[in-house]
Amino acid sequence: MNTTKYIITAVLAILGVSLSNNAEAQDMTLSQPYSSSLYLAPSFAGMSNGGKSFLTYRNQWPGLSGGYNSVIFGCDYFFRRQSSSLGVLLSYDNQAGIFSTLEFKPQYNYRIELSRGLYFRPGIELSAYYKSIKTDNLVFADQIAVDGSILDKNEIERLDQTGGLKIDAAISALVYNNDFWVGAALHHLTQTDVSFVGNESKTPIKISALGGFRYVYDRNWQRGLEDALTATLLLQHQSNYSQMHIGIFWHKMPLELGIAYRDLPFIAKDDLMNRDAFICMAGVTVNDALKISYSYDITLSKLSGYTSGAHEIVLSVKFDQRSEHDISFFCY
Repeated sequence: MNTTKYIITAVLAILGVSLSNNAEAQDMTLSQPYSSSLYLAPSFAGMSNGGKSFLTYRNQWPGLSGGYNSVIFGCDYFFRRQSSSLGVLLSYDNQAGIFSTLEFKPQYNYRIELSRGLYFRPGIELSAYYKSIKTDNLVFADQIAVDGSILDKNEIERLDQTGGLKIDAAISALVYNNDFWVGAALHHLTQTDVSFVGNESKTPIKISALGGFRYVYDRNWQRGLEDALTATLLLQHQSNYSQMHIGIFWHKMPLELGIAYRDLPFIAKDDLMNRDAFICMAGVTVNDALKISYSYDITLSKLSGYTSGAHEIVLSVKFDQRSEHDISFFCY
């Protein structure tokens, strides 16, 4: 079992660092994408009644050696007089202790009122990121003995230890009111080369389509509280892979419960990559400002016996909130 985990970890890490001409870098996947919405699209910046900060920690596949660990910090603010929002995103992703990415993303969007209560937000994002690889933790097939023990390292192909500083860009657009949102985003417009061995390996453009609808079934006018059900949809395509994330969430202050499914159920091109996870989520809000939520991924692919799912925790806080007819999504 341990030998198998070593092999799986090494294979996935090698795919991540583009050791062949056919391998391409992929973005991290989140189980609570709308709780870390700045990562989805710059159009989400400033969507609360003032400012918001959030911190996301994701431990993906802890059953594998090293695991995949990601941390995302985001902060945004809506400037009412300018009808503009600024956001900033800082993320760190470590894959099995071998491949790591540090990324900084400033964001901007402009709010346009199409009609009473209906808004349009085009957004733009620039990013600077730094990639590195640690070959000391790589285990190759010829190092694994018959009894499963790991032999001393042989001479391996020399790798460039860092990919250097890279520049990228993204754009998005969002149409929404108090009950629904629909939008799209394009990431990795520069298609930067991220190879570690000299051959060209560009980051493919990621296309995202997103939307959601909120149904309020009970409203307390005196306390300003709403009990609601929210359905969300996220479709993403990058290189040869596509993915759907669909969820439904129940909100009754201060609680939030939800389930989601990440897969492409009608496309069986690659069972390992497309058939992904069933997700359970729970959250609580304190004083209408502080929110903490937790989700767990139940792996559905053939890796289910090795990965131990995924854990994700999101802590968010709203500040300088105002009540002048702004829109505030459930994810805020």
